[in-house]
Amino acid sequence: AESYTRAIDLDPTRTESYISRAHVYGSMGKHELEVADYDSAITLMPHNPIFHGRRGAALILLKRYYEAIDDYSVLLALKPTFLWVRVIRGDAYAAVGRNLEAIEDYSAFINLHPEYAETYVSRAKAWHNLGKYLEAIQDCDQAIELTPDIGEAYYQRGLSREKLKMAMPAVADYRMAAQLGDQNAQKLLKK
Repeated sequence: AESYTRAIDLDPTRTESYISRAHVYGSMGKHELEVADYDSAITLMPHNPIFHGRRGAALILLKRYYEAIDDYSVLLALKPTFLWVRVIRGDAYAAVGRNLEAIEDYSAFINLHPEYAETYVSRAKAWHNLGKYLEAIQDCDQAIELTPDIGEAYYQRGLSREKLKMAMPAVADYRMAAQLGDQNAQKLLKK
């Protein structure tokens, strides 16, 4: 980081130095400093979508979800074809309890890329948080159909089935999830 700091001292308008130092800070786990360098880079080049995406990722690690959502929204405005960002922004929305927005982002991604089981599981969690247990179960079913060994889908389906008073199928899902290595299911079954 020191060499990049010297480069910034020599030329504070050189965006590459901020980005390089931000990368070093991120690899060191110094995410506040990483964000500060992305702030400087974005001030110099506000329309660079990659800078917004990288800062958003650092903000997520700092659990500064609302700021990350803002960065991912800017990125999507600049590059609407970066659909994978919808999943990441959906995760940030879910982290702050904005489940409808999360579902909207996950759905936008699923509509164009229905082959990713993990996105169905993420959307199932959001449905579950809204009390839409049947929708959650449907998404888990789809995830399991795509990737039968995805333990998290069985666990999430078990949670929704339990809410619907479907005790036996819920326990079967928890057992399958635990067998597939899902730690949440393993902890639940140990109780």
